[in-house]
Amino acid sequence: CFGGDGPSGGAGRGAAARWGRSLLLAAAASALCSGPALARGDDKKKSDKNVFFDVDDLSVDSVTEMLWNLSGPVVTNLGFSGCIGLAAGLAFKKVGQLLAVAIGLLFMLVQGLAYTGAVTVNWAQIQAYVTKTLDANGDGKVDQSDFKHYVNKGLGVMTLGVPSAGGFLAGFMLGVRM
Repeated sequence: CFGGDGPSGGAGRGAAARWGRSLLLAAAASALCSGPALARGDDKKKSDKNVFFDVDDLSVDSVTEMLWNLSGPVVTNLGFSGCIGLAAGLAFKKVGQLLAVAIGLLFMLVQGLAYTGAVTVNWAQIQAYVTKTLDANGDGKVDQSDFKHYVNKGLGVMTLGVPSAGGFLAGFMLGVRM
């Protein structure tokens, strides 16, 4: 779910690597900040609960255990719903980018034709049509309440029947942000 070669040809590996590095840096910072005995150079006491790890005992197993302690609850809670949410978020982001490129190219084409005089475009009429179409609450403008309406409706459709809506939404947001 979080790595490997996918349809994108492994393009997600860079984001996964950044996520892993961020997690490792957060773990190291947490360990350094929560271990005052290590920061001051005092004697290391195994019974001190503030010490996150012993610098002399750093091994692959201890780092793996530390990472699992930090990320395990998140990964466990995401589960199936989180994985499909992640996939849906990545797909939503890619489709949105493609749609933005298509709309931008179409605009440039129409504007170029208008510049040469081949067509006449009434942008005020197009703006009025788009506003009327996207205005969910009928107040005559596209604003935050219209955005919230469409987001709630879309997420409601996507989470219908999913075992864990919270896991799906967490995975979806992770996918959009990757």
